Amino acid sequence: MSVQNKTWVVITSIHPPSIRLSEYLSLGWRVVVVSDKKTDERRFLENLVDRVDFLSVSEQISLYPELSTEIGFNTYARKNLGYLFAIEQGATRIWDTDDDTFLRVISKDLIAGSYIRSTLEVSGGIYFNPYLKFAPDSGLWPRGYPLKRVAKDKISTPAEQIFSPKDFIELDIVQTLVNLEPDLDSIYRLTVSDEIQNFPISDELIELKKGTWAPGNTQSTMWQNRDKFAFLYLPSTVSFRFCDILKMYVAQKECSFGYMGFISEQIRNPHNYLDDFRSEIDCFLNTDSVIEILENSSAKKISEIYRQIAQAGICTSKEVDIAEIFEESVTGILNKNA
Repeated sequence: MSVQNKTWVVITSIHPPSIRLSEYLSLGWRVVVVSDKKTDERRFLENLVDRVDFLSVSEQISLYPELSTEIGFNTYARKNLGYLFAIEQGATRIWDTDDDTFLRVISKDLIAGSYIRSTLEVSGGIYFNPYLKFAPDSGLWPRGYPLKRVAKDKISTPAEQIFSPKDFIELDIVQTLVNLEPDLDSIYRLTVSDEIQNFPISDELIELKKGTWAPGNTQSTMWQNRDKFAFLYLPSTVSFRFCDILKMYVAQKECSFGYMGFISEQIRNPHNYLDDFRSEIDCFLNTDSVIEILENSSAKKISEIYRQIAQAGICTSKEVDIAEIFEESVTGILNKNA
């Protein structure tokens, strides 16, 4: 069966739905919101924007019983069920985002090749801090960036890393930066600033050459290659503030990956920065180890990669089993729709 060109937005939420969900519909995109047991489903549906799909807990159990059971409830990893739903509906692109994050411009697709003015490839150094390119005087660093790099970047990164012009390429994954409330870690917010940050939209795409890594997240990210949709898998046996960071480093092992600047904005849900800090400790401690595993791994499948990460004690062995279920589910859907 041939698949039409479709972009699906995948969100999980326990908060009342935003009227801004309709903005995605104006682009011709489809939206699925994944419920959890903390979601007041009746009130949610009463306020949900028309034509937005709502995946209730009962529907999740009915459609994906094994994965639903293994993931459990009251976890951000319920989002995996939304990915499967979108893929099953024929998604060719998936906009991975949160319930408090929205596009700044809704009249055109800012990730389309027609909008992007120039493409650069960044190489040199192990880690890339996208703020050094898109907000060079801001002093920001992204959640998931190694803390030992922060001070060094002020001295060495501009000399280490090289930006080379290249022709536009449709990358497997385009990670974008978020205006107003960018995805910064708790240490920055607790020790530097928690003020609103305002930056201009960029029309430049930065592709990371293999061997150069950057944090990614599930806040504002476009996935563009159905053959790599298995890497959408969001781990469930690590902390909330580490799970999407780990996911995106794992994805970069096998997916082409790039950055764009500030095409979306976040009107942030309430956060407790000390709670965020507790949830980010594993992220602070394990990022370098994850990169070392990925650099030295010959594994190609996500379940095999998570097996090696589990052997290092970064996630549990259960992660391997859940990743395998998700991987097999994606493969089965893609083969059915081929």
